[in-house]
Amino acid sequence: MSSLTAANRNDGGSIGGGGGVPDFSLIMKFLLGINRPYVTEEGAQKLKQYKYQGGDTGFVYRYLYNPLALKIVEKFTPEYLA
Repeated sequence: MSSLTAANRNDGGSIGGGGGVPDFSLIMKFLLGINRPYVTEEGAQKLKQYKYQGGDTGFVYRYLYNPLALKIVEKFTPEYLA
């Protein structure tokens, strides 16, 4: 009973039957991207040129929320706050 088959051997799942434990530090470095930069040089240059342009051009905003908000502000906001 001293020999174990490959199916029930508890060797950490190493490939090639070497019997060793796989190097999880290499796996984690790959998964976390430690070996490669998160933003490339080209991406860093483009980030410096990026300008956010937010806005809402949706139907509900244009024809419901915006006019409603304007009427509420005009009616309930005192003129001295302007």
